[in-house]
Amino acid sequence: MKKIIYILIAVFLFISNGMSQQLPLSSLYSVNKFQINSAYAGFNKCLEGYLSHRSRWVGINGAPTTEFLSLHSGLGKNVGIGANLVYDKTNIISKFSGSIALAYRVKLGVSHNLRLGLSGGVFQISTTPSNAIVDDVNDNIVLSGNQSSNTFSNDFSAYYNYKKLEIGISIPQFFETNTTVDIGSSDGDFQSKRHFISTAEYAFNVSEKVSIKPSLLYKTFNGSQNQ
Repeated sequence: MKKIIYILIAVFLFISNGMSQQLPLSSLYSVNKFQINSAYAGFNKCLEGYLSHRSRWVGINGAPTTEFLSLHSGLGKNVGIGANLVYDKTNIISKFSGSIALAYRVKLGVSHNLRLGLSGGVFQISTTPSNAIVDDVNDNIVLSGNQSSNTFSNDFSAYYNYKKLEIGISIPQFFETNTTVDIGSSDGDFQSKRHFISTAEYAFNVSEKVSIKPSLLYKTFNGSQNQ
């Protein structure tokens, strides 16, 4: 049975006031820390690379999928650089972001280190109504064709470590941005809201060869959406 995708859903996603999920979801934040915190660039001083794919609602047409590519490395004792690429797609709406990051380490004392990071890049949102199954082929949104719009992405982060303790704070879209996509007779307004992400982890030694490292992540945006 064919699944009908109503264009009205896409319109609602654009004109909503930011109450929906904006940043792509990932369960690998404790493995690829640079993905959510630019200050982590070069933390281990070697070249690190991560490639991952996430699919949700498997078996449903148009279900969300996300691909991540992260590369970062240290430059000398105190500087780190890196790049992140993310492609997120749900039904006829896709989002792409590419950014480069710079991190600097400030040594606060013996075993105390604070890293500060900045990142900047491009964010693109696209709609492809040509891929939708609709009741009315003369709908203005369908007739407007595929659309895309670009804006600026940015991030400010800090990462602190003391021996086996690590604490990170990241503010994606520190400078909030706005972009508009032509969706027929009206414009679709997409606002990139400021997010706050904090992480913490500590390594407990079970034996000489085994350790356990529990981690926590807290994310909020728009003043009320918490995870």
